[in-house]
Amino acid sequence: MEIINIEARTFEAMVSRFEQFVKRIDLLCGHKDTEGKILFNQIYYLCLTYH
Repeated sequence: MEIINIEARTFEAMVSRFEQFVKRIDLLCGHKDTEGKILFNQIYYLCLTYH
């Protein structure tokens, strides 16, 4: 396993793009799914933990 460093601005841009992606998926599915938000929160937490 490799450790990769990401600058804060780059990380924030990635989070923003992922949030946009989640919103698009919500629109495509036609409903609000809290499971997708839970997944996003888990990924966000992992990124913060290992950042």
